[in-house]
Amino acid sequence: MILVDDGLATGASMHAAVQATRLQHPARIVVAVPLAPQETVDTLSFEVDELICPITPLWFVSIGNGYADFAQTSDEEVIELLQRAWQRPCEALRHEPLGGLKPGASEPKPVLPSKLCPALRRPGEGSMGEVFH
Repeated sequence: MILVDDGLATGASMHAAVQATRLQHPARIVVAVPLAPQETVDTLSFEVDELICPITPLWFVSIGNGYADFAQTSDEEVIELLQRAWQRPCEALRHEPLGGLKPGASEPKPVLPSKLCPALRRPGEGSMGEVFH
């Protein structure tokens, strides 16, 4: 499991995410962030299998200081991006099965995109396409 964030300050939110992820018994937990204070990296690195953080400023002030533009994303922009992601076909759906279809074979049954691309699951949708209310 790879956990990604825009940066770590105290690491408290990532610590909670790591603990929640651990309950799912992943083979590995990797944290990837662009910047964080060295102290946070050192502390969190004991909780995960790998921590990738290329920038550890000597004088860490805030995550936003590491970005040229750290403006908040509006709800409208998030909704638009999610809608565009749902309209884009999943990479796994663009390829034929290995070797293609054999002569006389029937077409394979369609598979829900969310089964092939878990990232495309809608909020409240389970791994088999079921919807939770």
